[in-house]
Amino acid sequence: MSEVSNISVFARNTEKAFSLKHLVSDTPVSFEAKSLSEFSGGFDLTLNTLPGGAANSLHVSPGQTGLLLSAGYSTEDSEFTKNFFRDHQIPGTEMLIWQAVQQVKLFVGQDIDANSIDEVTLADVMRQAL
Repeated sequence: MSEVSNISVFARNTEKAFSLKHLVSDTPVSFEAKSLSEFSGGFDLTLNTLPGGAANSLHVSPGQTGLLLSAGYSTEDSEFTKNFFRDHQIPGTEMLIWQAVQQVKLFVGQDIDANSIDEVTLADVMRQAL
């Protein structure tokens, strides 16, 4: 796994985005906050936390080779995600499933770090239920 050396946050409110800089202030990671309208892709990892469809207006060239993790549950086939290779996309439903796996562990009184529940099988069952 490679180490992170640069973080760029593109946001509707750059002041709020810049307030995140303190999270890496004690590290050698460079941090920049830019206007959302400046996003054009080209990153190793893109985390899309915008509401469904809000990223569709961004000017991103097709064939993005970085990974895309969408926090939204309904962004899988949006115009924005179509710019990323299908096998490089992690839909928001994956995040939802893994949150649910941890919730199951808590509901049965198990420590989240414990391994007695087969998380992968549980996640597969949840995926099939969607």
